[in-house]
Amino acid sequence: MNRLVIQISLIVALAAFAVTAGKSKFGGGFKPSAELLEAVKISKSQPAKVRDVVVPETYDVRDLNGVNYASINRNQHLPQYCGSCWAHGSTSAFADRINIARKNAFPLPLICVQYIIDCGGAGSCYGGDDYLVWKHLSEVGAPDETCNNYQAKNGACVEFNECGTYESFTTPPTNISEYQMYKVGDYGVITNG
Repeated sequence: MNRLVIQISLIVALAAFAVTAGKSKFGGGFKPSAELLEAVKISKSQPAKVRDVVVPETYDVRDLNGVNYASINRNQHLPQYCGSCWAHGSTSAFADRINIARKNAFPLPLICVQYIIDCGGAGSCYGGDDYLVWKHLSEVGAPDETCNNYQAKNGACVEFNECGTYESFTTPPTNISEYQMYKVGDYGVITNG
């Protein structure tokens, strides 16, 4: 399967308090993985090279020197309830970083949330771990939303759910074999203390 790849370097900030997740009455939301817990443990014992970086007082991707680099807002609960905040937040943050790197060049990316739910190995509509999303984005990548529109449901990671379409009302689904994948170059954990 031939895939075009865009690689973007990124460091993911995960606040230390996020590791202790609360439970929602629906059973969804953030669920820390063993990989995240290990990464937090390592980052506390082995300070990262970002220690000398000056962090600005404020940072708003919607207004960086008067330019809005934010990706679109989406509702994780339409067309039905799905506890996929972990996938929406990660893919939106990634799209924002691509917009910044590409200076909002057309087309603006919309990273496929449904692909992450189906194929990312990071969670489901019952919760997930954004750290595993970043791991998947680094190792495999993710296609644009045009490959698999958000359905707010758990699906199998089959070729059609990676990237597929219908060519007419009467034809069976078609798998698309050549499509662009977006990848993360760097990711990690930043704790405050």
